[in-house]
Amino acid sequence: MGSWPERFLARVCALLLLFALLPRLSYAYDCAPIVEVPTPTDNIPFGRGTLFRISANGQVSHMFGTIHVSEDIAGQLDASVTAALSTSSDYLMEVVIDTAATIKMAEAMFFVDGTHLADVVDGAVAADATRLLAGHGVAAPLAELLQPWAAFMTLSMPKGAPTTPLDSILMNRAEQQGIAVHGLETIDEQLGIFTAMTLAEQREMLTLSVCHYDFNQAALKTLVDLYRDRDLAGMMVLSTRYQAGTPELEQDFMADLVWERNDRMVERMLPFLDAGGAFIAVGAMHLAGERGILNQLANRGFLIEVIH
Repeated sequence: MGSWPERFLARVCALLLLFALLPRLSYAYDCAPIVEVPTPTDNIPFGRGTLFRISANGQVSHMFGTIHVSEDIAGQLDASVTAALSTSSDYLMEVVIDTAATIKMAEAMFFVDGTHLADVVDGAVAADATRLLAGHGVAAPLAELLQPWAAFMTLSMPKGAPTTPLDSILMNRAEQQGIAVHGLETIDEQLGIFTAMTLAEQREMLTLSVCHYDFNQAALKTLVDLYRDRDLAGMMVLSTRYQAGTPELEQDFMADLVWERNDRMVERMLPFLDAGGAFIAVGAMHLAGERGILNQLANRGFLIEVIH
């Protein structure tokens, strides 16, 4: 299934979205209550489905919304998904998981100057984080060297043995079939969302993941259930339902996390869509909504049809 950092990397994009489920704190280990806010649920463009046909000027491609946290879903793929992949000439994913990307991820995740997690975050937070990380297969000596953002990201994964993400399984199938593999983003762009954060923001982020660990794990299960139901609108609603910080703060984070990345990925997939024969696999949360990838493509004149 690959190395732990490699599996970690494969999940980064979709798991970034889970940060929106957790409330923001002002002081270390001061666990603010989770507040449910009214969230519009109607008229979300492209709110259902996981596989879509995209066509224009006689050229046909496919887009598949993935989820990076449940390997067993790969065994339940609809035949239409594997058929669309097998007839494609190019496979596009958010970021290509290769040796270079894995090394870069590992270099960013860990302190390499002798610093330990407990040196930069509250000691109680570090101790609880280390204890929880053991449930994710990260031994204490390794956990103690994680950067705060990397500790948070690991705790945002489902508890238990890591599994191979659906994106990577599809990538492997594409490579076995001789289909060219491309990334819509670079590892630097994905890592930059976190490495650009100040240490204070990272401390806050890790404190949230420890304070609300059980809530986050339950949200992951709900997210997977919604995905199985192909309920993209429900996934979007879940990601914006809870907050404790200011609306401006939440809006800015969602802009960095989803909308700006959607804009970037749309621009980079256009040449492949114009040529046709592309199979594009991106996190399902990127597809729906006014600024979702599918609506952006529809506004550019592409015909979008739901297959599954």
